[in-house]
Order: sequence, then C-alpha cells, then structure tokens
Amino acid sequence: SSDVCSSDLSTDTLNPYSCVTESNRLLSSLLYEPLITVSPDFTPEPALCTDWDIENEGKTFLLTLRDGALFSDGSPMTVWDVIYSLNRARESTSVYATRLSDISEVSMGERGFTVRVTLSTANPAFPLRLDIPIVQEGSAYRDLPIGSGPYVVHEDGSGVWLGANESSPFFRDLPFERIELQEIPAEALGAALASGELDFLVAD
Repeated sequence: SSDVCSSDLSTDTLNPYSCVTESNRLLSSLLYEPLITVSPDFTPEPALCTDWDIENEGKTFLLTLRDGALFSDGSPMTVWDVIYSLNRARESTSVYATRLSDISEVSMGERGFTVRVTLSTANPAFPLRLDIPIVQEGSAYRDLPIGSGPYVVHEDGSGVWLGANESSPFFRDLPFERIELQEIPAEALGAALASGELDFLVAD
C-alpha cells in the first residue's frame, strides 16, 4: 500500500536541524527517531532512550539508550551518534536549540550504553525537552542525514518517495510501505483537495 504526501523539497531540506517549513519538519519525523517522545498528557515516554536517571537534584541526567538500534544503512547506533546529535541540535538554528540551551555538557556515561547530560541549572522536567531527532555521526550537515526512523528517502525515475526502513523494529507494523512525495503549487491546492489527491492540508 502507498500514500501521497505534499512536500517542499525545492526550497527546503528534510534535515531536522535546518528545515524551516512545518511540512518538512513533520516529514522528517518519519526519518529520524527521537530520544524521548512526549505523550498527549505531557509525559516523557521512551524511544531511543529507554530509561533515564535524574541525579544531582535535577542537574544531571543519565540516559540509557536502546540496545540494538540500527540506522537505515544497517550500521548500529552508538553513544557517539547521540552525543554528536545533541551537540548539533544545540548549535543549530532549529526549534531544538532553545530547549537545549541549559546543557553545559554531553558525555559518555560511566556504565553501559549511556549518555550523561549535565545542565547549567537544575530542571527535573528536562526529559520533556529530549524529543530530539538522532542522526548518524558526521551526517548532520547534509540535506538528508542518516536516521533510524521507520522510513527512508528514495529517488528514482518516478520521483522522490519514502520507503519502509527494513532496519527499523517497526518495519512490519507500518501503515504504508511507500509514501509518494509531490510538490503541489499553492494555487493548485484547492483542486488537489477537492479531487482527493490530498487528504488533508497543514497550513504553515
């Protein structure tokens, strides 16, 4: 099965740290997994980070990462990928920079598959800010960094599309195997909605 999604790839990227349009930010969430997700009732829930310990009265957090996570190219995710991604997000001009501005240091934890995040000011609710997309070390400045999300970008004679990422643990539960990406001019959006070519529209 497949679906169709409108995108803005001619003027924006799917890089989660540099894309500026809301549509591309939403699309990038299919390509990159976050450390933590936030539930509708604003509770932090595990994603790539499966557990976290709060230390030093809310000034230090020890994040335990999901063992066996793979990027879309089949390579294993490491602690260094997470440290790299958090530091890239901190220095970016993205929506993630402000929420991470209290971080003073990101380092490898002393035990196991862990990352230590130290804040300049204590904040026990800090895990709510960690819905940060993780990319492969060294790829963050590309238009399309390597991620571990449920989909991966493909391009062929038919255009650009998202295909199911077979390295993802959610591969067999995805609602669509293929998502077609199309750019539709603003003046044609009304007709696309009326014809059913678009199912819904997000106004940025």
